[in-house]
Amino acid sequence: MSTRKFYQVVSLPDFRYETDCSGIQYDEVASDCESKSISILDAINFISLRIFEISEEENKKDEIRNLSGVIADLAEIGLATNKILNSASYYSGLKDGKNGA
Repeated sequence: MSTRKFYQVVSLPDFRYETDCSGIQYDEVASDCESKSISILDAINFISLRIFEISEEENKKDEIRNLSGVIADLAEIGLATNKILNSASYYSGLKDGKNGA
């Protein structure tokens, strides 16, 4: 598999195999990524609605193209935060199960 996208290189250290992960609060990372993912989806929704509004106006092709590019970038960042969210939630569960918490 070739790596071509930002979200493909985003990873969270696995405490089972990495050294010195004691400072990572996986549950807090998961919570932070969840709120950021929601914010990104809200932004995508807002921009999409704006594109719909300006699509009715004449000579707005450049603005539509710019907003479309922003949506694409936000979607990729959303994929990355979702990937971190899933990993952090998984590791948090593993760590809690291992420590009996």
